Order: sequence, then C-alpha cells, then structure tokens
Amino acid sequence: MTATALAIFSGIFWTISYLLIVQRSIQERSVGMPLVALCINISWEFIFSFVFPSEKPQLYINYVWFS
Repeated sequence: MTATALAIFSGIFWTISYLLIVQRSIQERSVGMPLVALCINISWEFIFSFVFPSEKPQLYINYVWFS
C-alpha cells in the first residue's frame, strides 16, 4: 500500500471517528471528548495545516479535520 493510499484511508476513518464522537455526544447530551484532548487535537491540526503543512493529500485531510 502506498503512502498516499494510507493517508487517504486513515483520513476517511478518522473523519468517521470524529463524526461518531459528535453523534454520540448529541445523543447522550454529554461530552464526547475530554476538553484537554480536544484542545490538543485542534492545535495539532492547526500546526500541520498552516505552520508546517503536510504534503497532499494529507494537507487536505488536515484542513477537513481542523474545520
């Protein structure tokens, strides 16, 4: 498997994971992810989207995750 394919597959599955966390949070009316983990995650996505941008397609995946 190439690095590009791996980046795409991991991007798809992590996006699904994020969406499922949001869905469960809405259903249970609770926090789906600890606040510290969320802040670190958003910081990570900002850094690798804008400060030290990754190569394509990972860059586009990071944009989606950051938004």
